[in-house]
Amino acid sequence: PFTKAAQWPDHLSDEEKSARLDRLFNAQKPIALELAAESSGQVLEVLIEENNDGRAFGRTTHNRPVKFDIQSHNVGDVVKVKIGKARP
Repeated sequence: PFTKAAQWPDHLSDEEKSARLDRLFNAQKPIALELAAESSGQVLEVLIEENNDGRAFGRTTHNRPVKFDIQSHNVGDVVKVKIGKARP
């Protein structure tokens, strides 16, 4: 919003904007999967953001999302998690 381009007239339709964003995300998916696969088998520290009856979600120190099973920890705890298979 604070760039010169933000002041330019909007020349793309919402459909074109959405299509371009979809193409970008589709190009990024294999790259993200490859990067995630590099962590397979490693033990990483993960900050728990959600814990739903033992199924947790958190992020590594590199902000990569991780889903894992956990029993006695709470949101906000940092735990060590062995990373299994990378998934899209």
